[in-house]
Amino acid sequence: MNDSQPNPTDSPTPSTAAPPWRLRVHHFFIWTALAALLLAISQAGSQTDEIRTYRDSQAMLLPLAAIAIGVAVEGFWRRSKYGESFPREPGHGFACLAAAWTASQSVTLLMLQSAERSSASPAAALVLGLSSLGLNVLVLGFCLWFAWRRLPGGPWRWLLTLIGLGPLVMLGASFVAFAMIRAGNMRMLMGMYAIWPLASLALAVLAIVGDRGAGRTRPWHHWAGFAPWFLSTSYTLAMQTVALLMMAV
Repeated sequence: MNDSQPNPTDSPTPSTAAPPWRLRVHHFFIWTALAALLLAISQAGSQTDEIRTYRDSQAMLLPLAAIAIGVAVEGFWRRSKYGESFPREPGHGFACLAAAWTASQSVTLLMLQSAERSSASPAAALVLGLSSLGLNVLVLGFCLWFAWRRLPGGPWRWLLTLIGLGPLVMLGASFVAFAMIRAGNMRMLMGMYAIWPLASLALAVLAIVGDRGAGRTRPWHHWAGFAPWFLSTSYTLAMQTVALLMMAV
């Protein structure tokens, strides 16, 4: 046998090789179905004023979340079926976070409905608080692992680190917020909560500009995972800015 001939086992066979991850028409159908499912879940159950307000504040962002969740699900499917590296792009990290956050919002909504039916028992409030804290810890762990083990240094790493720390920082800031509410200083409170989305968006812009400057192009599934976060965070900052302007009038 000629040793110069390639060994068929050195490369994956066509049946096991990962096909190119291209944007196709079926992606839009999957994202639409996911958005419809998320909206149906958000509309289910009790319709008290508190739950309706919470539900409506999240419903506008669910179609964006559906896109990122679709990327996360397909990415892990390709990892399982073909052994493809996932998550590897910064946008993959955002897609995984979107899936975790959306699952958390759905569970939170169901627990709020359960608490409302049980007259807001202390046990239900405790479970809700512990589940929220647990999710924040998991998000922090994922962000630190992904940012410092899977990504090279630069703005993307620091952005994911900031996002991971954000919920816990806000949890600590809630004690300061309580003092501000008691003092009636709502304008300073809104400004404090606008710092995190503003800093996150600034780092995101630096990361994008850095990629452009380095001549680095990223695939569509990076942007499909990243863009929903960018748009929803921009929406949050815009709403907080409007609230601050209305207070100033």
